[in-house]
Amino acid sequence: MNIGVLVLAAPWLVTKEVVQEPGGLAGKILIEATNPVLPDLSGLALGNATSTGEQVAGWARGTVKQVAGELGFKGVDTGALTQARVREPFALLWISLAFQGRAGPRVRLQTIAALPPFR
Repeated sequence: MNIGVLVLAAPWLVTKEVVQEPGGLAGKILIEATNPVLPDLSGLALGNATSTGEQVAGWARGTVKQVAGELGFKGVDTGALTQARVREPFALLWISLAFQGRAGPRVRLQTIAALPPFR
């Protein structure tokens, strides 16, 4: 099967193994949607000194531009890759509200102001 785009949404503890699988990502666009959430949801495995986006980019040199829209997502440009260091704790808040709080899995967070479209 010839697949040009892969979405990675694996548990953080196995992400490096998946990304470094021999020949697995060569020549493919990778969308990394992994959060470094600890298995018990008690925190983040990486802290704030790096991010999963930075780690995966270091392991697999892929690029993503228009694929988010093609998958039906509203992409938002939130800045440089280092911004993932603050987005991942935000994702932990969202996950905690959905699965440990009373909000349930349909909870959503929304921006108040219009942000520039994903480039």
